[in-house]
Amino acid sequence: MGSPGWVAMASAREGQSKVSAPTAFPEGFDEAVGKDSGTSSVRGAFFNSVYDRLTDALLFGALASHVGTEYVFGAVSVVAVCLIAIAAFTPQRGEVERQEPRESIRILRNSPVPQMAVLIAAPALVFGSITILAPLRFDELGAGPTVIAIAFASGSAVEAIRGPLVGRYSDRAGRLAPFLIGLTVSIVAILAIGLFETLAFIFGALVMAAVGAGLSFTPATTLLTESAGENGMNQGFAAGISNVAWGGGQMVGSVGGGLLADMTGFLLPSVLVAAVLVWVFIASRSYELTAGAEQPGGVA
Repeated sequence: MGSPGWVAMASAREGQSKVSAPTAFPEGFDEAVGKDSGTSSVRGAFFNSVYDRLTDALLFGALASHVGTEYVFGAVSVVAVCLIAIAAFTPQRGEVERQEPRESIRILRNSPVPQMAVLIAAPALVFGSITILAPLRFDELGAGPTVIAIAFASGSAVEAIRGPLVGRYSDRAGRLAPFLIGLTVSIVAILAIGLFETLAFIFGALVMAAVGAGLSFTPATTLLTESAGENGMNQGFAAGISNVAWGGGQMVGSVGGGLLADMTGFLLPSVLVAAVLVWVFIASRSYELTAGAEQPGGVA
């Protein structure tokens, strides 16, 4: 095996829960805290997503392969504790919109917000599965950690370019169209990871999967935000639902993909993820979307 750092992080037997849980847990809170305190923005959320992909590729991958996962994750934990301390003593900006949890739950039960959360979980499932399946696939084909890092960084670069473009297209064509296009791209890409045995094809499929998941994630997040706003849900609570859906999808994709790949190979987890995406594709066309999301221009 040429890249033990990547394999250790990607293996279901050697610390998958250690990789997924620490990253998915804070993902459920960062945007919610920002929304509730008035410190979040669309640009900030976009760069947060790109930064996540870059650090996954360059820090958690290439660096861990050279110095060891214990040192990398230990250093990240120390930094995380420092950031928690800084956040705890940062003065609050502006007035915080309050809403009783009971009221938020009532709105949740009587609105399409849960369906919108499913739309967010779908691209998260893709991201979670490719972060496990792709490094293992690369390693099986003899690629070193540098190649794997470049592949993930390439996906990040494509995300940085396509993010604003997808947003503008979604404003013109409505939210559902780019979401469905992204799902289609993701289905083809995840099947390619399971089927092909050539390094170049796996590299291209990984970048393609990142593009497809990103295409779906942007409009899905907007749909949830618009739906929550129209039904009177606190935006901090809505952002928390969004991030829990994202983190949950990533964790299921990572843990499930790793376990199945370990037991059966790469094809079965790829087919199962593709099957879930097909189901979401079909189901999403019957979801009750907000009036603003159905109309080109997305005016809520």
